[in-house]
Amino acid sequence: MFLIVLTLIIIVAFSFIYLYFSIKDNMVSSCVDTEFVKKSLHFVASYIELQKNYSASGFVSVLVSRQEDGSIGARLECCIFSLEGRSDITFDDINAITDKSFHYAYLDSECYSVDSASVSISCYIPMHPTDDWTSTLKALKNEIKGLDCELTVSVGDGAVMIGKK
Repeated sequence: MFLIVLTLIIIVAFSFIYLYFSIKDNMVSSCVDTEFVKKSLHFVASYIELQKNYSASGFVSVLVSRQEDGSIGARLECCIFSLEGRSDITFDDINAITDKSFHYAYLDSECYSVDSASVSISCYIPMHPTDDWTSTLKALKNEIKGLDCELTVSVGDGAVMIGKK
């Protein structure tokens, strides 16, 4: 009888321990929107690719905000001032050197705006609803830093700014 009670107590204890770690892992993983990080990282990596391979100069940013309907999302923006030493660049110039590995915004002419000094590429992506998106932005920062040690990455209140050291 004692062994049966002891066995039941051990089973219940292990069940509670398992439940605790399962809930804890789900809470930690749900704090970071991994799909958002993946899409944002791809956008930033595409800009870094332009910088490395085509001497692009400019900046890239991820600006998070709450929309009027309560949803949360980010404007991914890249502004290119020059490409291969030229400052009079167009969508066609960038489209000619991009391929399917680039983020879709770099391939979609609707995502571009061109003025006399730069080409801006931007798009909007959603984020899981949350009151605190800091953990997702910090996760994105860590992923971006892993792309290139020459980058400075700073997380502000609702923004990730990426630049060269």
